Amino acid sequence: MKKILSTLIIVIILTFVSTCAFGDTVYATIGGKLSVTSTDLNYFIAQASGPNQITNAQKSALINQLIEMKLFNYLGMQNGYQNQPTFQDQMAKQEKALLTQAAYQQYIVKPSTPTTAEIQAQYNTNKSKYVTPTKADVSQIVVKTQTQANVIMAQLKGKTGNSLNTTFSQLAKAQSQDTVSAKQGGHIGVYSQDTTIGQYKTIIFGMKKPGVAQPFAMSGMYVILKVNQVYPGHAMSLAEATPIISEFLQQQAMSEVAQNWFNVSLKQYGIVNQANLVKYIGGSASSPVSGSDLVSRSSSISGSGIAISGTATLATINGSNITVADINRAINDTIVQSGQSNVTITPKLRQQIYNQVVFPKLLLAVAQKNNLQDTITYQQMYTFAQMDLLANYTVEQLVVNKVSVTQAQAQAFYNQNATQIGQPFAKVQTQIMNQLKQQAVQNGIQQIISQNIKLVVTFNTDLTKSSGVPEPQNNTTSKPTTR
Repeated sequence: MKKILSTLIIVIILTFVSTCAFGDTVYATIGGKLSVTSTDLNYFIAQASGPNQITNAQKSALINQLIEMKLFNYLGMQNGYQNQPTFQDQMAKQEKALLTQAAYQQYIVKPSTPTTAEIQAQYNTNKSKYVTPTKADVSQIVVKTQTQANVIMAQLKGKTGNSLNTTFSQLAKAQSQDTVSAKQGGHIGVYSQDTTIGQYKTIIFGMKKPGVAQPFAMSGMYVILKVNQVYPGHAMSLAEATPIISEFLQQQAMSEVAQNWFNVSLKQYGIVNQANLVKYIGGSASSPVSGSDLVSRSSSISGSGIAISGTATLATINGSNITVADINRAINDTIVQSGQSNVTITPKLRQQIYNQVVFPKLLLAVAQKNNLQDTITYQQMYTFAQMDLLANYTVEQLVVNKVSVTQAQAQAFYNQNATQIGQPFAKVQTQIMNQLKQQAVQNGIQQIISQNIKLVVTFNTDLTKSSGVPEPQNNTTSKPTTR
């Protein structure tokens, strides 16, 4: 498939999903060129919800999303954005990613349903793993100073039961800086031990029983937590554990399929420099390094007593070399993204990252070799991915790139909300400016939609009678049409 697409080809591709069979319902037409149809909707539903059922209201919302997406596609084509090198480069990268995804779906995702016996065996062997986490119902009061927190603690001292609950709720409503929970008397919901993090996890689940914890500092504020109720975890029954076990066994089976496919396909479609790979993977574990200096320190590595250069080729996939430096950079990225420090680079880690780098390149090579880009499934994926990319690119050009927020605007916002923010302007300036820009972008998008909605023809309630779908927003009184 060509990387450089002419305007004509783009129009053909964008209308591919809208070119529908006889009887296909047309929900909207944009600029007389692009249509939003029931074929579009059905594909969109499959991508958005998978096998899950969605309501008519959700269908209506999806129709509106399709209308907006195609509206920005139309505006993008009107401005010739599809011909800009930046967009074409982005689309070329997207094409490779989609082909890789198509190959993954084709060769790796093999539906499998574990048998009852397999589930029972996994449960019997690993009963200690299948427990429900402890949960706790929690309320909080957030104040600006340690003094305020101490005063509140003094007012709560000695109170129990309903008296404690009432006093805490009243104090939260009157003094808490968290305006959302304050309206609920400080109530912030039920927390689970397996998903709660940081100080909240330590304090909430360190209490073991209902009560009020000592105040602690967080983000320049002071937090008082109250555990209202504790729900202890318990061992799961087989019935409770079955969905978890089933998913685990399916993932395990898919991992085996992926590993087997990788081994076979690498021999068939790739060239491995086994000598270099053995030297690199078999190298000794390095001394602990941080993400900031990993690349510079691992441009070469000693393995089995022999130094191997960062430029050494480990494998060649579809004519593209994968070098030691490529794997080292991937290791660096992994460490940086994890936020860890003092990571020891072991042979096992090098092997894992090597596989992770080679695997998608191998998927892409196999997809291209087997012409997956010619399949209907891929063409549908490509069409919607291109619509999404062009819509986002158009939003960037028409809105995002034209929005700017000044320090004066940020200062004005801060002055109006200083009490609620509770931190110095210098500390929150960047956050405020980002928030104001995001709001300005959303306003700009809605303004463009409002200004251009005349390009969209939607249909009246006759549509709902035949389709069961609530009428989309921004509608006119035009009658629905079918093809």
